[in-house]
Amino acid sequence: MLKSAATVAVLLLPLVSSCSSSDSGEDGKAPAPDASQTTAAPAATAAEPAAPAYRLLSKGELDDALLGIQDFPTGFSQDAETVPQTKKTFCDYKEPVKEKIRVDRDFTKGAGMDVQAGSVILRQFQDADAAKVTFDAMADELKTCREDTLEGSAATHSVTSAPKVGDASIGVRTEVDGATALSNYALVGPTMVYTGTVSYLSGDADEGAELLVKQVESYKTAALS
Repeated sequence: MLKSAATVAVLLLPLVSSCSSSDSGEDGKAPAPDASQTTAAPAATAAEPAAPAYRLLSKGELDDALLGIQDFPTGFSQDAETVPQTKKTFCDYKEPVKEKIRVDRDFTKGAGMDVQAGSVILRQFQDADAAKVTFDAMADELKTCREDTLEGSAATHSVTSAPKVGDASIGVRTEVDGATALSNYALVGPTMVYTGTVSYLSGDADEGAELLVKQVESYKTAALS
């Protein structure tokens, strides 16, 4: 018997944006590289544009940068409580670094088997390097992670195209118990941006892509001010 769409959403949304325990220590810092293996970074040339100077935001500032109900497609309402976090990651890989601050909002549309769920999440790391290490680790895992298990249910993942925003971006389609999650991730300076939707009906990939573009722009407006 299929789980309810709401139950599947509770399983899927934390998965596709999860933060696992890591080997980086309690302070969330990435392990120091072996000095014998490090190489000097090439000197920047005059032709290379300077990287944007994203400032680290407080939790309140990050929360203010999250999309609101007015940014979602017609019919969605904002949930009073967010979906509980989980330590489940794609194929149970370990993230190399843990974020310093995480803020999120969940949204719902419809009811019963027609229910749709949406989520937006900002995960700010100690710096841009730590965020990139974490994003790259996820992207590398998704090169081979196809078959997965989620709360006893078989799940399948596939990489999809995503809007070309931020420093890097990737999309993921996850299917479990008849439901489909469409997730988009972007790396923007010290922060990983996530937007996703879950539905038993065919999700609108264009709507999901638009949400990522809006969320990245909202974050950049706050972090570059």
